[in-house]
Amino acid sequence: MTKENNSTAQAENPPPRLPDPVEFSRKFAALTERFNAVMQDAAARQKNKKPDPDPLNLSGAFMEMASYWWQNPEKWAEYQMKLANDYMSLFKYTGQRMQGENPAPIAEPDKGDKRFKDPAWEESATFD
Repeated sequence: MTKENNSTAQAENPPPRLPDPVEFSRKFAALTERFNAVMQDAAARQKNKKPDPDPLNLSGAFMEMASYWWQNPEKWAEYQMKLANDYMSLFKYTGQRMQGENPAPIAEPDKGDKRFKDPAWEESATFD
């Protein structure tokens, strides 16, 4: 670009006008004061409301599940032991893989299951 073209381009596209820092600070302070007032008002309106101890209503579902457990505590204990054993198998498998061994997989998807076709399922330790 020649010197003449450069000065023409500068005349057509002047640099952006920067805001006055004093005016910007004044407006920002006013905005902050208004925000604080709104937040204090919202907090004051919430002050007398009691918090919901179970906003997702999980206590009913948990009580139903616990009643099934206590109807057959032996079955519950059996499932807990199976869960603990499955976790130990998973930890053992992970430890062997971290040591460079190639143990037999704990679980494999069905042959027709296309959800696990991505190579990351085989290559990444996260999904191993």
